[in-house]
Amino acid sequence: MSNTGAKHISAIVPIYNAEAYLPHCLDTLFGQTIAHDIEYIFIDDASTDASLNILREAVAKRSDLDVKCLIHTNNKGLAVARRTGIVNASGEYIMCLDSDDFFEPNMAELLLESATESAADIVMSPFFMSYESHEEPQRFAISKANINEMPISVAYFTLCGKLIKRSLIIDNNLFAQPGINCWEDLSITSRAMALTNQIVMLNTPLYHYRQNSASLTHSGHKKRLADQLFYADYLNRWFEAKGTDFYNKHIPFLERMQFSAKIKMLRGDVIEVTRWKNTYPFSCSKIIALSSQFGICYRIAFLALNACPTRLAIAVAKMLGKKAE
Repeated sequence: MSNTGAKHISAIVPIYNAEAYLPHCLDTLFGQTIAHDIEYIFIDDASTDASLNILREAVAKRSDLDVKCLIHTNNKGLAVARRTGIVNASGEYIMCLDSDDFFEPNMAELLLESATESAADIVMSPFFMSYESHEEPQRFAISKANINEMPISVAYFTLCGKLIKRSLIIDNNLFAQPGINCWEDLSITSRAMALTNQIVMLNTPLYHYRQNSASLTHSGHKKRLADQLFYADYLNRWFEAKGTDFYNKHIPFLERMQFSAKIKMLRGDVIEVTRWKNTYPFSCSKIIALSSQFGICYRIAFLALNACPTRLAIAVAKMLGKKAE
């Protein structure tokens, strides 16, 4: 179903088994104040629940909007679903959204207004962390966009809550790797930010990031760890291939990313002390700087773990009731 005419924004919405939250998502998405300047692209990633029927019923009621519904017959994961959407988009900017989230009615308008006024390649806004009983605004702790200063967190590197010029992604082939779904957004946003100085940071939260265990990005601990380690290596190689000056300029970001990637070795069912110490070993001598985004208790724990002999650290973990190796 299509309402022809060039749109400024292509809204990319992958869907996978989101029937519980999809109606609210669609209501707030189709209710945007500039809905007629948005190309809506939905990618159903082989949902097995009623998501596709819910989508079709909602779209049928909005024949006035420009909507594309794309269907994967096999589940391919978030990275591929978003790529499908971006490749099929025609808007000047892309706006990636998750199907279990919801949005302020003027989100697209404010993002586009800022992009237009400043000729920005990227506009990013903070968001609300939405729990069942309450919401918490997650505002930016820095005033100027610089990936060397940004904490490695959802607040800064998610694709959601941002407008990104589509050509920046397409022309530089910034797509995430198929099947690697944790940090797939960071792999795109970090490279896009590194390639442009035209970034605007807003102060107003516009995106409601729903916290639930059944989202499209939900996966097991071991898989998330493996994905993050993959991207830590992949992005290091990508930045390095851009030349010595470009690589050296972004070393602070790369080192903090590598440190963050290996932290999951200290969580989960098994505490992997030896592996943690041996993965990106340079980071063990820079813990104070690389762990600055974490609370004081975590930073002390990292320092103590590094200073403690490995066998003793494993023994302590076991004393605390943790499996360790």
